[in-house]
Amino acid sequence: MTLALSSLNTLLGNQAVKNYLQQMKSLPGATLFSGPAGVGKATFAKTFASTRLGRPAHPDMILLEPEGKSRMHPIENIRNLIQRLAIPPYEASIKIVIIDSADRMLPYAANALLKTLEEPPAYAHLILTSSHPDRLLPTIRSRCQVLPFQPLTRADLETFFKERQITENLDALITLSQGSLSRAEKLLSGDLNLEPIFDYLENNKPLKGDAEELLPLLHYWYRDRHLLAAGGNPSQLFYKEHLARLKEHADRPLPSLEALHLKLADALEATKRGIKLYPLFK
Repeated sequence: MTLALSSLNTLLGNQAVKNYLQQMKSLPGATLFSGPAGVGKATFAKTFASTRLGRPAHPDMILLEPEGKSRMHPIENIRNLIQRLAIPPYEASIKIVIIDSADRMLPYAANALLKTLEEPPAYAHLILTSSHPDRLLPTIRSRCQVLPFQPLTRADLETFFKERQITENLDALITLSQGSLSRAEKLLSGDLNLEPIFDYLENNKPLKGDAEELLPLLHYWYRDRHLLAAGGNPSQLFYKEHLARLKEHADRPLPSLEALHLKLADALEATKRGIKLYPLFK
């Protein structure tokens, strides 16, 4: 089955990247897909590689993803990749390598890859994806053509939810998605885990997990409490399924909305600095 580059148009968001990839005449030795987590960088890379090679799961496409509990790229995988790149393509005229979350390489793994980036075989084209390009070795970044990805727009996310016939709480869902397609998918499937928030609120435990994901959820928890305190209609709650738990929190401190915004902004900055978050409002 042959794929056209128009397959990229089926992907959500980042139209400027789609346009660039569709117009690309020749492939650089290395490209860095750089941007926020969850916006589809790896999906773009796989789709682009499939279109260039002519079909999905092509033998001349190599995909490396972080492994194990540590979610790192083992040095053995990088060494194996180098050996595989020394062998000419099987069917196509090129080989395309995708290294997803390339910033998850430890320094010795990154250094092992560096020589290949400096002197890649003529048929080899590497695509690195990273949500934290600052964690890549400067020498790796300097050898890559960088394609910047942006968060999905509200219009993109509205399209995503409406295509799935989701209209209830649409504004809240778009806000909680924070421009991330993967977070929107979690919201849709109910896979967002609220236990870290309840442990944080009820058991005085540090907030563990992705702060950019959890703090907006915490914001909506307090928003629901304000709604109940003002006598609002419970049908307008974001956490309808946790109404009993919300009522149990009625006698707990309830910050003003202005204080809430300021505290959560400070909390997000603290987590970026590695500071554990204990209950913000007592």
